[in-house]
Amino acid sequence: MAARTAAPHLLGAGLLALAACNVAETVPLGGLQVPDGGLFFPDTGWLPLPDAGPWDGGPWDAGAWDGGPLPDAGPVCRRPTASGECECNPQVGLLPFEQADCPDPRDVCVPWDDFAWRDDLVRPFARCTRPCFSNADCAAGQSCWAADYPAGSGVARVCVDAVADYDEVCSGTRVTPREAATATREVRQPGVVVGCVAGTTCVRGLLPDGHIDEGVCLGLCDVHEDCAAPTPYCNPRLLEGFATPAGVCSQAQLGRGALCSTGGPQQKVGLTAQCDTSLMTPVNTVCAGADGLVGEGLGICITLCNSDAECPLEGPQATCSSLGQDFGFCTDGCTSALDTCVGPGQGLGRTCMDYVGDENGQTIGLCMDRLPPPLRPAVMDLTGNILDPGDNCFPQPSTDFLRCPEPASCILGGLDMGLCMYGCLIGAPGADAECAQILGPGAACVAVGGDPQQSFCGAP
Repeated sequence: MAARTAAPHLLGAGLLALAACNVAETVPLGGLQVPDGGLFFPDTGWLPLPDAGPWDGGPWDAGAWDGGPLPDAGPVCRRPTASGECECNPQVGLLPFEQADCPDPRDVCVPWDDFAWRDDLVRPFARCTRPCFSNADCAAGQSCWAADYPAGSGVARVCVDAVADYDEVCSGTRVTPREAATATREVRQPGVVVGCVAGTTCVRGLLPDGHIDEGVCLGLCDVHEDCAAPTPYCNPRLLEGFATPAGVCSQAQLGRGALCSTGGPQQKVGLTAQCDTSLMTPVNTVCAGADGLVGEGLGICITLCNSDAECPLEGPQATCSSLGQDFGFCTDGCTSALDTCVGPGQGLGRTCMDYVGDENGQTIGLCMDRLPPPLRPAVMDLTGNILDPGDNCFPQPSTDFLRCPEPASCILGGLDMGLCMYGCLIGAPGADAECAQILGPGAACVAVGGDPQQSFCGAP
C-alpha cells in the first residue's frame, strides 16, 4: 500500500492536475496509473508500459515506441545545433566510427577534430552523420555520395546536400560561423553538406582559412593517365608535405612564365592551376601574385634564385634579378620590341613582358606563355604610320598582353593601351625577308621615328 501512495507524493500536485486533464490518455494497470519510466520527474506522459527512450520534456516521451496505443515521436537529439544537426560525444581515436550518443541508430558520430590537422581549434567538434548505400537512405533533397573519411572509419558513403565540381570547396557538416570550432570562425560552405563530383576527393587541411570539416575537391594522381579533362595533367608533388602526399590532376603544366592561380573571388580555389612541380620546371618555382597586372586571383610562375647560375636560359640572358631582399627571381633579358623568347609555352609559343622593376630602376624582361585566343594585330605602313590599331592588348588589369599572335608582342601605346606589333631588327640581314614572310610581299622592317630600338614590320 505504501508503494501505491509514494508515486503521487513524488510526482506532486502539478502532475495530478495534468493527469486529470489528460484522463482520456491515462490507462489503468491493475488499478494504478503507471509512470512511463522517463529520466526526470515530474513525468508528463502516462503509458501502460514503461518507456525505454529518453525524456524530452513534452507530454509524451519521444523515445522508441513501447508498443502501447500511443506511438512515440522517435529519437531525440540531446544537443541539437542551430544548423539542425546533432552534436555528439565520440570516443577519441576510436575506429570504426560508432553511434556513440547519436539518437538515431542509423547514424555514426564523426569526430572532425580528431583528423582535422589543425592547431587553432577552440572547442571539440563532432557531429552525427548518416551513412548510406543509395539515395533512398537519405532525406528528401539529399543524395548518397562517396565519403572521404580516414581509412578504417567503416563509412564508405554519406548523405550530402549538394555536390561541388573539381577545385571547389566541399564540406562534411552544416556548421555555421556561430558554431565554428576554429578561432577564425571562417566557414566557406555554411549550412550545407557538400560532396565532390565523381573522380575527385574532398582533401582537407588545404584551406588555412576554412573550417575543419571543409576541403577542396581534387583528383589525386601518380601519373597523367590517372587524370582526364578538364584537369589532364598530373602535377606530381603539389601536396608534398601535407597529410595526403600525392599529385593533383591540374589544368595544364604551368612552368616558369605561365599564369597561375592565387585564389580569389572566383568559385575555384585554384589548386588545379598551380606552378608545375615536376623535374621539367626549376625548383623554387612559385606562384607570385600580380593582381594589378593580370587581374584578381591570378599570378605568374617565377623561379626564386640567389645567383645567375640557378636560372635557365630561356631568353637572350639568364639573370637573377634582385627583389631588394636576400634573394631574387630569374629573368630573361628580353624586350617586348623583339620576340626573343624560346620554347613552346603551352603550345602557342612565348612572348616577353618587360617592365621597370628592380631596385636600380633597370628594365626586367620575363618570358611568358602566350594565351588563346589571339588578338587582331595592328597594321603599320612603310612610313611608320598606324593604319589600323587592331585589338587593344593592354587594358588593365587583364591578360590580353599575352594574346598577341606569334611572333607579335604587345607594345604600349599609352595609358591602358597597347598594340600587337611584329618587332624586327633594322639593318640586320634577312630582317625585311622575315617581315615579308609574316605580312606578305613588299613588307619591310621600319624604324619608327628613325629610332632603331623601335623597329617593326610595315606593310605596303
